[in-house]
Amino acid sequence: GVGAACFFYFNKSCQSLSSAEAQYLVQIPQSPQKFTTTANEHKKNILFRAPHFVDYLLQTGIEDKQIKTTLDFKLNSDVQSIAEKYFETKSSLGIKNYSIIIVDSKTNDVLSYVGSADYFNSEIKGQIDANRSLKSPGSTLKPFIYALALQQGLIHEKTLLKDIRMSFGGVNPENFDEQFLGPIAADQALIMSRNLPAVDLSMKLSNPTLYEFLKGKSSLKFKDEKFYGLSLALGGVEFSMMDLVKLYSALGQQGRYYDLNLVKNNKKVLPQQILTPESAYVVMQMLKKNPRTESAIFQDLTDSNLPVAWKTGTSKSYKDAWTIGLMGNYTVGVWFGDNDKAINPALVGRNMAAPLFFQIYDLIKNSKKYSAQQNDPTWMSRLGLNIKSVHICSLSKKIKTDSCGHQTEASLFIP
Repeated sequence: GVGAACFFYFNKSCQSLSSAEAQYLVQIPQSPQKFTTTANEHKKNILFRAPHFVDYLLQTGIEDKQIKTTLDFKLNSDVQSIAEKYFETKSSLGIKNYSIIIVDSKTNDVLSYVGSADYFNSEIKGQIDANRSLKSPGSTLKPFIYALALQQGLIHEKTLLKDIRMSFGGVNPENFDEQFLGPIAADQALIMSRNLPAVDLSMKLSNPTLYEFLKGKSSLKFKDEKFYGLSLALGGVEFSMMDLVKLYSALGQQGRYYDLNLVKNNKKVLPQQILTPESAYVVMQMLKKNPRTESAIFQDLTDSNLPVAWKTGTSKSYKDAWTIGLMGNYTVGVWFGDNDKAINPALVGRNMAAPLFFQIYDLIKNSKKYSAQQNDPTWMSRLGLNIKSVHICSLSKKIKTDSCGHQTEASLFIP
């Protein structure tokens, strides 16, 4: 305590204190409230650039005197700077907090880690690490429903699904916009985040079911499957940002699921194969069609040397706004919300988190250093995979026959 105080207040050892400095420190325990503001100002000025990351690392029990972390200091600083400026533009909407993680999906090294908008702001409970706290993931779990459905032969990339009013044992799910689009292709149902097709597909999954697939991949200890019911498909079980980033990294690495690395040269643990390479590939090609927010058009993304596949999520009651995806080899997660889980109608994934996600995308794309590391991401390669592209009827989405009088389009499927 005394050693830390000498460092925080005066940036020197206790032996080097002057009499006046020693007298100042002696007064603090007698009137701590009087000195709290000063202490926090001092803390801000010391070299403590990734406080949540450092806290997390220390809590893992590493006892080495020197630790070489995976964090990219320059990237982390740039991301933090972009996020702070973006956050300022949203302050009028009552948005309290955000968090960001960037992971190199090839190595699973954590490159950037922002745990809150301001570590030193007690009003937003800034010292809580929002990357590790549990939250409703909203629609960010939907890609895994489609991946499992592809894997189990229930759908191909463009299978016609039903976005209509459906009842499941007396439960009647709604879409986010409270509308129904009717027949819709699987790839469009995913990127438009339609609830009814996702719930319907999730009910048909077996070996594994969605519950069996997700169990053990959240920091939350799952309750019995019946407890969640239909809500599981719509984000009715809590995950942390760390949990979700690991799942999306697995999509980027042909279904191989790793723990995240915080320390350089850590012993690599063998991955768990949670999805077939084929199902991971097809679902990533579906997510790649998700058009960018703002004024950019789909063509901008397909022509870019930095391919991106991404998904948004909005938790029930507008408590969390998510955007998670892959930019080349980087898995990037962005969350906006409140550590007190307050409701805010502005917390919609596509409106709130996606624009910052794409500001980070522009940073990486326009940096020679980072864009050079994005060559040939694993999730863009079909080499060695049992995947075919077939011509299907653009109306029925079934294989084209000689008597089909409609236009045709290509669809990926797993033979």
